[in-house]
Amino acid sequence: DIQNIMASLGDDPSTTLYPAPFVVFGVTLFHRDVFRKVGLFDERMTQAEDRDICLRAYCKGFQSFYISTAAYDINRRRLSDVPVTTPLRQYLRGIRRKALIYAYTPSRRQKINTAIFATVHATAVLGILATPIAPVVELLPLIYQMVRYGGKKGVEMYVKALTLYTLIALSMPLRLKDICAWIEHG
Repeated sequence: DIQNIMASLGDDPSTTLYPAPFVVFGVTLFHRDVFRKVGLFDERMTQAEDRDICLRAYCKGFQSFYISTAAYDINRRRLSDVPVTTPLRQYLRGIRRKALIYAYTPSRRQKINTAIFATVHATAVLGILATPIAPVVELLPLIYQMVRYGGKKGVEMYVKALTLYTLIALSMPLRLKDICAWIEHG
């Protein structure tokens, strides 16, 4: 029960609540009223569900808090395997909305990957002016994925990464707009 957990955290003087427009990564507790007013999780999404619902709640007037002391420590030190294990068709469902959310709330890794894909695309496009073989640079991420995951899975991971990070890069200008204005229509 959320109230019991929050009450027990209140007894710890080292615990601090930080207001935040969204929270990510892990054990996020939502009060039932949030789901009544905001709606349920978007089933099309295979990642960013927590960011999505927190942002929708924020736009409806709810407040999210980051708690400085973990109530639970799931102690998972590696990256999510969701992109690897999710079938391509399922992963691509809702990817436009996922890209919009990640453009507004990027992690350090997502910023780096988006910059890499944007640089690869720009190099390929601008390189055409210098030499017709410049677009070959677009194959570098494919080669990396195939080395890391093997043939078929590598191609699948390349398609997933190419789609997601290209859409994030294209969505970055939307950061200048109010999140609530476009999240309803995303």
